[in-house]
Amino acid sequence: MRELIMVRYGEIYLKGRNRPYFLRLLVRRVTEAARPFGAKVWLHDSRIMVSDMLDINACMDRIRRVFGVHSVCPAVEMPKDDFEAVKRQAAAMMQGKTGTFKVVARRADKQYPLNSPAINAQIGGYVLEHVPGLSVDVKNPEHELSVEIRDWAYLYATVLPGVGGMPVGSNGKAALLLSGGIDSPVAGYLIAKRGVELVAVHFYSF
Repeated sequence: MRELIMVRYGEIYLKGRNRPYFLRLLVRRVTEAARPFGAKVWLHDSRIMVSDMLDINACMDRIRRVFGVHSVCPAVEMPKDDFEAVKRQAAAMMQGKTGTFKVVARRADKQYPLNSPAINAQIGGYVLEHVPGLSVDVKNPEHELSVEIRDWAYLYATVLPGVGGMPVGSNGKAALLLSGGIDSPVAGYLIAKRGVELVAVHFYSF
């Protein structure tokens, strides 16, 4: 079992045959953001995984500001075959929480013996039994525990929003004239969020 950061992207899902190009560029940008923390970054299915970082919170904060990142999740990776251990880890992650919750399972491995509703029911029942102060609300829960079954089991209970948009460099390059007011940097931020690489120019008149 190990801790890692699961990075999720949004708008890139809508791309067609050129999606691999945008994904490679986003992985490169996430790698650049995570490099100061000594992290390893790789693309896995429809997620970007980050592991072995020196400071997980600081690393997540940096990655959240990468254009193209929809959200980041501090997650636990563990063997999927020991479902009892998965249930115990789920309960451990919900300890100290009160109010309502639900479990959201995503079974990417279609050969897994339990389907998504069964995973929801079994993990939800175990958490309900072992964590006092929690009750189930599948429509409007205060807490959401996600379980993704891939080649490993990935569990996370926190989703931190990213800035969204497209990775910088995916939509060409442009010059940004900085006048000294607030309008030009705001315009630059918005156009960079659409994937444009900017060259900032400021003219200072003596």
